[in-house]
Amino acid sequence: MNRGGRPHRQGWERLTPPGEKLHARWRHVSGWQVVHCGHPTANWPRFIEAPDEGTRYVSPGGRVFMDRLDAMRFAELGAPGCRIISEPRP
Repeated sequence: MNRGGRPHRQGWERLTPPGEKLHARWRHVSGWQVVHCGHPTANWPRFIEAPDEGTRYVSPGGRVFMDRLDAMRFAELGAPGCRIISEPRP
């Protein structure tokens, strides 16, 4: 169980207050982030955001991630095979 907002993987910090589920955000030491989409009943609520401040990725299968730890694993590796869903804002 994830207590106090601490992730189960090393190198990650939670950027949003513990207990805040919607729009929750975690950052890896590499700068990659895992973000909750904010929808309260989303079945697949997490996407990955690149360190360039805006490029967002979903899983290689084209869906956002259901599990935060799966999203973290992909982010730690630089989102290999993941699909871009939005580009950085100018």
